[in-house]
Amino acid sequence: MQKYPNLLSRSLQYRTDSTINLRQDHTSMPTPLTHDPSNGAPDAAGDDAFEQFNPATHRPRQRRRTSDEYDSVLWRMRSQLSSLDGVAEILGVVGAEVGVGATTVAMNLANRLADHLDGNVLLVDSNFSRPQADAFLGIKRCPGLAEMLAENLPLAEVVQRTRVPGLEVLAAGRVGILESVAIHSEAVAIVVQQMREEYAGVVFDFSDPSSMGQGLLLAKQCDGVLLVAQCERTRQESARRAAEQLRVDGVRLTGAVLNRQRSYVPKWIRRWL
Repeated sequence: MQKYPNLLSRSLQYRTDSTINLRQDHTSMPTPLTHDPSNGAPDAAGDDAFEQFNPATHRPRQRRRTSDEYDSVLWRMRSQLSSLDGVAEILGVVGAEVGVGATTVAMNLANRLADHLDGNVLLVDSNFSRPQADAFLGIKRCPGLAEMLAENLPLAEVVQRTRVPGLEVLAAGRVGILESVAIHSEAVAIVVQQMREEYAGVVFDFSDPSSMGQGLLLAKQCDGVLLVAQCERTRQESARRAAEQLRVDGVRLTGAVLNRQRSYVPKWIRRWL
C-alpha cells in the first residue's frame, strides 16, 4: 500500500520531490517562493520541462507575483508524467477538503501554463457541487461541462474566453443536472480526448474526494492530479485519507501542495537564514 509519510509533517518541511509549500499572502492568493536550486526545480526562465521556444508563435511570458512558485509546481508535476509525444497534458487539482484553496491553485497553474505553452490552455471547473470559476473569473456558469456531458453540446459552444491571453475556461454548468443522468466512462474519455486535441494544456479543478461524484470519471482521465492541503487547517490524517481514497479510486496522484503556509520569521531575518 502506497504511503504519504511526509504529506503533512509537523515541521512542514516537505522531503519528497512531488510536494511544495505555498506561503500565506495578505490576500487569498499564495505568494512567491524564492527559488532554491537545491530542491531540483529549475528557474522559470530556463525550464527545460516546458515546450521548446518557437519564435513564430511564442507569446512573451508575463512575470506575475506567484510565477516562480507555480512554475516549480508545474515542473514537478510534469517531470513525473510519461512522454505524451506532443499531445496536450491533462492536469487536475483536488482539495483534501473543502475550502483549502484548490480553485486558486488550479487557476494559477492554468495561468502559468498559458504563459509557457504556445497554444491555448483550458481551465475546466469540474466541481459540480460547488462551482467557483464563474465567480472568480466573471463568466457565465452555464451552459458548461455538465451540459456538455449530459446533452452532448459541442466543446466550442460552451468554452468562454478570459482576459488572460491564451487562457479559456469551461464552467461547471447547471448544478444538479448530472444527478439524473448516467454518464459513462467512454463518453467522458471522448470529451477529454477532444480537449487534448484542441488545447495545448488542460487543468481540471475538482471538488474534494468525498463529494467528487461523477467528477471522478474525469479525474481518472487526468495524466496527473495534485492534492492541495491547507497549513494549520488540514489534519495529517485527513490529507492521508484523501490521498489514499484517490489512489484506490484509480486517480494518478502525482504530488501534494501545502497552501497558505504562514511565516512567523520577519523578512529581514529570513534573508540571513
